[in-house]
Amino acid sequence: MKKMIFILSLILFVSCGENEKKEKTTDKAENTEKPTEEIKTSLSELRNQTGSYKIIKLANKDLGTEEILLEFDGDSQKISGNLGCNDFVSAFKLTEDRVKFDPPIGTKMFCEGKMKNEESLGEILPKITRAKINEEELVFLSKDNEVLLSLEKTEQSE
Repeated sequence: MKKMIFILSLILFVSCGENEKKEKTTDKAENTEKPTEEIKTSLSELRNQTGSYKIIKLANKDLGTEEILLEFDGDSQKISGNLGCNDFVSAFKLTEDRVKFDPPIGTKMFCEGKMKNEESLGEILPKITRAKINEEELVFLSKDNEVLLSLEKTEQSE
C-alpha cells in the first residue's frame, strides 16, 4: 500500500511539474516582443534635408493645421524656429545611426496660452534617438520607434 501511495504521489508530482513547464513556455511565447525595426539614417542623408519644415506632429499632438515652421540645417546640425512665443535653437549629433539632440535654448518670454508646444518640444528632444526620411517628410523617433516629431518640407525649401 505504501508503494502504491508513493508511486501515485510521484506521478502526481511529475505531472504537476510538466504543467508548470507548459505554462511557462506558453507565457514566454505570448510575451515575446517583435524586434523593433532597425532605422538607419546617415549624416549625409540628414545634411540633404536642410530647409524649412512645417510641424505635423509634436509628441502625441497633431499640429498640421497650426502652420508652425522650423528650420532644419543638416550641414551645421541644428534645428531652430518659433513655436508661438519664443525663438529656440537646438543642436544635434548623429553617431552610429543615432540622433541626439541637445536641450533647446532660446528666449525666455512668457506668452499666455502659447507655451504648451515649447514645453513639449523641450521634453521630447532628449528622447529622440532615430530619424527616418520619407520623401518630403522628416520623422524623429524614440528608442521604441514612437513618433515624437514629424516634419513636412515646405515649398519654400530648396
